Amino acid sequence: MEKAHQLTSRQKQILELKANGFLNKQICAQLDLTEPTIHEHLKRACKTLKAKNTAHAIALAVMQDLITITD
Repeated sequence: MEKAHQLTSRQKQILELKANGFLNKQICAQLDLTEPTIHEHLKRACKTLKAKNTAHAIALAVMQDLITITD
């Protein structure tokens, strides 16, 4: 599989939190961001990875070793 264009560190951080079960409101509180900002980062991550949705972006990011899912 070809590596996708580079995600920003913030996009990786948000995708990883989503992958590990965090809700958008929890991500907002943890990173001190607004929900529209979270949505924009996820939208851009999806575009960069050519993903159809956030779940697809998470799967692609994991397969490309861009993020890690913890127990």
